[in-house]
Amino acid sequence: MTVMEANPEAGTTPALNPRDLIDPVLFDKLVARVQEDQQVAQFYAVGMVEQMLVYLKAVAEYGGRPGNLAPSKAVDPAWHVFVLHTAEYRAFCADLGGGFIEHTPVVTEDITSGNALARTLDAMRATGYAVDERYWQLGTWTSCCSTENCHSQIAYLA
Repeated sequence: MTVMEANPEAGTTPALNPRDLIDPVLFDKLVARVQEDQQVAQFYAVGMVEQMLVYLKAVAEYGGRPGNLAPSKAVDPAWHVFVLHTAEYRAFCADLGGGFIEHTPVVTEDITSGNALARTLDAMRATGYAVDERYWQLGTWTSCCSTENCHSQIAYLA
């Protein structure tokens, strides 16, 4: 597994574990649902959920800076599963900083060019959590919709 260290320059700080971002029972529930829906091996479903959690953490920390972050084809289905667990997803978003992270289908040159990929990976690495680049390869950016990809934006609820 290609895991980026939290501090690559120093080479000594181990990356944080994405599983620590949610309750273990919820993590297992999401993995089981992803595995069933996507017909993938358990180890792959685990990676999908872990990377989705790091992605959402990065979105929350990225805030309103220019350019959107976007999930890969491997990560987007795990996000869909998490969104279906509305109460848990809403609480997770609140724990990350109070804003609800919206899932928005869209396709842009920024996404198809790979610029969003580079920005997303940089933002994910900045969280200190483990990034498994096998789930984030250029060319894996396809849509949850028939003609579009997805990106995130934070909505602050009153």
